[in-house]
Amino acid sequence: MNDTYLYGEMFSENILTSYRIYGDRKSLLTPLIILHGGPSGGFDYLLNYRRLADDGRMVIFYDQYGCGRSTHFPHADASFWTIARYLSQLTQLIHHLGIGHGYSILGHSWGGMLAAEHACLQPAGLRGTILASSPASIALWQQEAIRLFNALTPMSDDDIKNVIMPAVIYQNPPEQLVAYYARHVYTLAEEAVHVQRSNAQFAADPTGYHILWGTNELAANGKLAD
Repeated sequence: MNDTYLYGEMFSENILTSYRIYGDRKSLLTPLIILHGGPSGGFDYLLNYRRLADDGRMVIFYDQYGCGRSTHFPHADASFWTIARYLSQLTQLIHHLGIGHGYSILGHSWGGMLAAEHACLQPAGLRGTILASSPASIALWQQEAIRLFNALTPMSDDDIKNVIMPAVIYQNPPEQLVAYYARHVYTLAEEAVHVQRSNAQFAADPTGYHILWGTNELAANGKLAD
């Protein structure tokens, strides 16, 4: 595995977008853009996908606005956090890199929702879209998440509503929520340095996540629920 990469930045609409490219920019293979989840933590936890560049393919990671190394907006109100703005940032990055004639996208979790929204625009250069662990319906996703939670630690609907839903995972969360994360999301003691880095970024500024998704993985009470 070749860990050599090109680091770059794009500035548009008062947003500095940090990106990283693995592989050969002159390769004839279709470039792949990786869209991270969250939003809030950056792309680092997905860096194992850099192995897809071993055959020379250009693989692009970037931190969405409010995430990772890109510009943060901790005091922006809810109206600032929109799918349209995330789509605009993605489209501008595609043009900035000069790959608008042909590219594919892999989106994880929230990144998969963003990838699907991008595909709905029917851009001429989009060759393929891969959705990884991304919900097709947030209502159904939350229903199943609560079922899995109760299978681990049964609680009344009132306790889930009043104790679990408002809890923030990085701020003294209840042990039942920690157990759910360890079983179905990830363990906060994860040893992989790339995962630790994304977790630290998330904990430092979870603004986008709280506004778009909610207080925690079970809550799903943010703007995306609409």
